[in-house]
Amino acid sequence: MFLCGRVLAFFLLTVVRARKKDKGLRISEVFYLLKLALKTAKGCIDGKELKLTGLVLQKATDYKGILQDLVPHLSQEEMDEQSCLEVEYFILRTATVGFHSFLVYATDVELY
Repeated sequence: MFLCGRVLAFFLLTVVRARKKDKGLRISEVFYLLKLALKTAKGCIDGKELKLTGLVLQKATDYKGILQDLVPHLSQEEMDEQSCLEVEYFILRTATVGFHSFLVYATDVELY
């Protein structure tokens, strides 16, 4: 139940931030939302909620894309942070695929 509340809060926050789109998101806000998406996705993976993980990681993909567009405007420190977040994003994507593959295998084959 706690996990669903966290995911709901994350999506509510993204909706509120999207309404500011005409003014544009600041770089710090994009970093914050990407970090929050990754943390929420980790919780979804821990809770074995693959559908929620996919939805959250889709938003993370959006924020990762925004950061890619902003690379020319990033300081060296921000570029380092962006690289770390991108690595973490791909690790979570890989973990999700691996976990999904395990579940498919476990339902197709009886494990002893």
